[in-house]
Amino acid sequence: MVSSTGENTIAVAPGANARARSDQVPDELLGAGTILVVQMEVPPSETALLIRRLRACGGCSVLNLAPVMPIDVALLGEIDLVVANEGEAATMGSDPQRLAGRVRRGLVVTRGAAGALAILRDGTRMEVPALSIEPLDTTGAGDTFVGVLAAALDLGSTLEAALCRASAAAVLACLARGAQPAMPSDAAIAAAVGRLSL
Repeated sequence: MVSSTGENTIAVAPGANARARSDQVPDELLGAGTILVVQMEVPPSETALLIRRLRACGGCSVLNLAPVMPIDVALLGEIDLVVANEGEAATMGSDPQRLAGRVRRGLVVTRGAAGALAILRDGTRMEVPALSIEPLDTTGAGDTFVGVLAAALDLGSTLEAALCRASAAAVLACLARGAQPAMPSDAAIAAAVGRLSL
């Protein structure tokens, strides 16, 4: 559902997602070079099992804390990056630095028009701006951010470079209606990164 100002409210009807199981992901897909992206639309217990299986193989996991649900705090130490918008991050407590200190690598907070903030486990902070636009539809912007972030890391980008690509891509996704159809091309992302004021 999208408001007249382009902001979205997501309604979830679990359907098949409620039946997802970690054992549906074969062991041969998990390894040291694997980047796993998970979110909260499937049973949290199954997500936790998959994250732990990957951790045992030395892979990297990225948890998108959307839609926000309670999470086992003990699982945070198994996750490399947690990505959440400001509202989702606030449900985990009032101290984002403390939350980041529990995660293997850190916490990324998306802040809409203010860009994104990464707080690493060691206290390092990285701020990435967003391009200034008039959003048409913000549906899918968070998904675009997480997908582009993970893809850039998978291709060997530094976290800072990956955050820049993700921020640019998320903004571009707000310029068209819908979620998947609005996701930008690689060329469009690259051009937009060049316009970020770093």
